[in-house]
Amino acid sequence: MGLKKNEFIEKLKELGLVALVNLPAVSTGDPFFGIIAPLATTVINKNFSKNMNDEEISKLKFATTYILEEIAYRLEKNDEIRSDGFFEGTDVNRSSAEQIFQGTLNKCKNEFIDKKVRIISNIFVNAVFNDEASLVELENILNVVEKLTYQQICLLSIFARKEEFTEYEMRKGDISDGSWRTAGAGFPESPIILQQISDLIGMGALAMMDVEVPAFSSIKLWNEIIPDMIKVTPNGYKYIKMLNLYTIEKSELEEVIKYLI
Repeated sequence: MGLKKNEFIEKLKELGLVALVNLPAVSTGDPFFGIIAPLATTVINKNFSKNMNDEEISKLKFATTYILEEIAYRLEKNDEIRSDGFFEGTDVNRSSAEQIFQGTLNKCKNEFIDKKVRIISNIFVNAVFNDEASLVELENILNVVEKLTYQQICLLSIFARKEEFTEYEMRKGDISDGSWRTAGAGFPESPIILQQISDLIGMGALAMMDVEVPAFSSIKLWNEIIPDMIKVTPNGYKYIKMLNLYTIEKSELEEVIKYLI
């Protein structure tokens, strides 16, 4: 009898990355063992089996375990993996799945903010089940998330989940019109947070509604940002979906919301 999914993942936890070798037969019809586990073995053994320090190994081990656990969980819920050729390579080119899995693990290995490792890992998990996510789009998301601060990740989640924070009243004015007198505007870090919102507007993930007309305004300077008027754009929602930003704990987001009220 072959390994069960949880036994395979526990083996990874106990023995380490390079132990991803003795896989059960792929003829079982189980997509986890037929597709996902062999893919993980191939990517890790080809790209991450040597010349890494303990910290890099620890992050890769966490990311790989998390990815496999999440995929196994979704398969148990009868979610279907994509069947659009994502896992199929050629003699010339590796499959999109192999390239994105390698890219995801590379970003995780090199990430210095620990909380971002799980967020980055979600990219590959969601790519496995989303046949609308192309190689070009996934490459873009990997490059975008690498540049985001963890506070910007929280900001995206906050503005997408405003209905969960009705007990907080976001500032309805910018610093230049005297709203600096509010509690949130008085923190030394507040200009940094406002600049990060401005940067998210610049990259097209957020937008600010114009005061005079019901339309998105152009890029704003940090001291022109009005938190109550910030909206998530369609591109922003794509990032939120692929990064699973709805799963960030509300208590963690409240540490950032205090700068917006």
